[in-house]
Amino acid sequence: MLERLLKDTLIYSINTIISRGISILLLPLYTRLFSPADYGSMDMISIFMNLVNLTIALEVSQGIARYLADAKDLFERKMYSSTALWFTVAMYSLFLVPSMVFTSQLSNAVLGNAGQKHILAVAILFNLAYGILYLLQNQFRWELKPFLYSMINFITMIVSLTCTIILIAIYKIGIIGVFIGAGVGNIIGIIVSFYFIRGSFGMRFSWAKLNKMLAFSIPLVPSSIGVFVALYIDRFAIKQLMSMADVGIYGIGYRMASIVTLLITGLQVAFMPLFYANYQAKDTPAKIAAVFRVFVLFALCIFIVLSVFAKEILRIFTTPGYYGASLIIPFLIPAVLLSGMYIFAPGLGLAKKTKHIALINISIAIANTSLNFILIPFIGISGAAMATLFSNLGGFALYIILGNKYYRIDFEWRIIWLAIVITIVIVALGGNISFLSNSLHYLLKAILVILNICIIGNLLIKRKELNQVAFLVRSKINIPAKGIT
Repeated sequence: MLERLLKDTLIYSINTIISRGISILLLPLYTRLFSPADYGSMDMISIFMNLVNLTIALEVSQGIARYLADAKDLFERKMYSSTALWFTVAMYSLFLVPSMVFTSQLSNAVLGNAGQKHILAVAILFNLAYGILYLLQNQFRWELKPFLYSMINFITMIVSLTCTIILIAIYKIGIIGVFIGAGVGNIIGIIVSFYFIRGSFGMRFSWAKLNKMLAFSIPLVPSSIGVFVALYIDRFAIKQLMSMADVGIYGIGYRMASIVTLLITGLQVAFMPLFYANYQAKDTPAKIAAVFRVFVLFALCIFIVLSVFAKEILRIFTTPGYYGASLIIPFLIPAVLLSGMYIFAPGLGLAKKTKHIALINISIAIANTSLNFILIPFIGISGAAMATLFSNLGGFALYIILGNKYYRIDFEWRIIWLAIVITIVIVALGGNISFLSNSLHYLLKAILVILNICIIGNLLIKRKELNQVAFLVRSKINIPAKGIT
């Protein structure tokens, strides 16, 4: 399992690295063409589209994930996939009509005014293509075809990027160009996806299969809404209590912090299909615990680099109007990571306890909402970042505690918490040495970062595991294994 997990994670992660890398490289363009208020509007429309995507198809794609592996033959697999596809097309189409009629009202609700309803209408129209592409891409995941998944993602991204740059930089049509560019990329992605995976779908539909998938996936809808609220209530609260410009600054901080998704996204995509295929093996829990320690090591390394050098990174990629985001990056990095770390507690999903998952995510949403409205009036956007961090930490703890009741994994928490505490201390030191000259300032920061990485690496990685990795690498390139001394 570990070898396949590493291979698939690498494939998915390369695609994510390219995608996130391009996203970061777009920041200088966005921050120079769009004001913080414009960026805030773009962020709010994107968040609304995410809410639609989480709910409108009732998470039927997750139903495919659960039952496709148990299908008796190719015909039954095709029936599950086809049923989910046509259900998704129908649900998005049904949503499209009323949303076009009530665009002004939606614009008021999402943006606080109807003046940008034409932008929202374009985003809603092209979102139909995203919904279909999302299901097709997940089909590649469920069929364990990571290369095709990544290839489609890459093609979609390149087309979207090219169209977006042309529309906003050359034709200067504003933030509407971002949504048009994304829509064109999604349409091309659908065409290419169907070509490679056409054998998995057909003109078939089964109410029985749909009911079976929805019985599993519908409880995940309130769960998804909880996830959505936990992820995005900070932006809504800032808009309500502060201004759209503050939403834009916060959005830049969140995008910078989201660099850490380079670490988690590929693992998320690869993990669950392989876990369902291998969970009965006796050594699987120990392997997951080992992967978790390695994950924590890389997460802490990224955290300290981005946190200690947050101001310098923002000076490179943004303009002065966005520099205030440096205050929230150290809080948002662990918050973003924690929101995706539920994969290391797979017991609830394995036991089909989707109602428990929904309750956890709803609890996270309630806690995050409450903390946002309590903290923002006192400490501004930093309060929003702290609220997101604390609520996600509590949610992850619930996943671990409840998940271990159904599938026990023994994590080495003493070592993990020691590494976390050391890293927090180093980050605090790195943020309080600005009294030095520039050259000494950067040198001392670099020394602190390297020192921290060495200490936590020694804590979290065992010599036996290094020997195993070395053996695996040597076996792939036909070098005799001699061990690590």
